[in-house]
Amino acid sequence: MNYSEWVQSKWVAGLAMTIMVIGACGVPAPPQGDGDIPPQYVGQHMPEGWWGNDAIIEEGRQLYSGIEKPGVNCARCHGKTGRPVKRGALDFRNTDTMKQYSDSRMLWRIAEGVPYSSMGGFKGNLSEDEIWKIIAFTGTFGLSGLQYDPEKKGWVPIGSRQTG
Repeated sequence: MNYSEWVQSKWVAGLAMTIMVIGACGVPAPPQGDGDIPPQYVGQHMPEGWWGNDAIIEEGRQLYSGIEKPGVNCARCHGKTGRPVKRGALDFRNTDTMKQYSDSRMLWRIAEGVPYSSMGGFKGNLSEDEIWKIIAFTGTFGLSGLQYDPEKKGWVPIGSRQTG
């Protein structure tokens, strides 16, 4: 191998490594069940009657947009309509993607942040109720008309969940 071929092979190897590192910093892999959720978030679900509640959704919109609390502005990365404006941010408009996340997982990730990403946790800035309001609002993008059913471990039409 001559010097030119050696330099080219190192350049190609470096480029490949850079692409792998950048790719690894993107959107986390979709969850496989809720087995990894910390105990304090397991079994936590949207308060009854909040899915589809216009007043709750509006409060969530104001929090999401940074209107209610300027230090919290989800739209800065996830976009005003749920369409990401920053690389790696979850696209809230994608129904198939969003259905992979339980409401418990959403609460956990907003509260604690997402490892190996630029999303930090907001539990120091938001109450649990405020986080639920943001989740209710983001649900209007890709999960419109749906609510999470813990018994079925999936998304069902609002109002169809049996409560006991």
